[in-house]
Amino acid sequence: KEIKRKIEKETINQTKLDQITSWLVRGAHINKCHACEITLDPKGLQCAHFVGRTKTATRYHLTNLLPACPKCNLYTPHHVWNLGKSLNKIWGEDTTEEMLQLSNKVLKLSNYDRKLIYDVYRTCLTDIEQSNYTQVEKYQRLRQALKDYNKIKSIIYIYILKDYNKVKNIIFSSTCATYGNLNGKINETFFQNPESIYGKTKYLAENIIINYSRLAKFNFA
Repeated sequence: KEIKRKIEKETINQTKLDQITSWLVRGAHINKCHACEITLDPKGLQCAHFVGRTKTATRYHLTNLLPACPKCNLYTPHHVWNLGKSLNKIWGEDTTEEMLQLSNKVLKLSNYDRKLIYDVYRTCLTDIEQSNYTQVEKYQRLRQALKDYNKIKSIIYIYILKDYNKVKNIIFSSTCATYGNLNGKINETFFQNPESIYGKTKYLAENIIINYSRLAKFNFA
């Protein structure tokens, strides 16, 4: 509680979070416009959104953002088509479809939530600026920041369930894959050591629910 009070004293408004997100996107990607491919210094580029900035659920999502020159970003509406193709190339073929679906979700950020995201992005940007990363290494670091962002977002959605839908009980369908590739019978006393991506994401979700069940005051099974 004391740590949370200290964090809340430092106000991170929407503008500050927009700024650090923009600097991270321009600092981590290749210094060129995704549409016209003109090469510019990061200061001369802008942060372009595939799904518009009005959608909070995707506004700060790194798979929704790429650098663009001011001309394309502000005055060339069809640049969004090129932006979508570039995002699918970098993050995977279904990225744009996922962003469109995600944009329909409600995501209300408190100052505390914005501060958590801000710190993740600021740390990532500092690492990139102070390290002699190759472009591949920059993308690897960006993917780690995306994982951290998704953890924070999962926590926020838990609070949304509680506050907006008055949910008191959560039943989570997990998997024995959280225990690794074991043979024979498995029970909950076994040590969890997930090996597959599926098992790791289920294990992560379990821990998010366990750690925040007391704060959000809900029951889980």
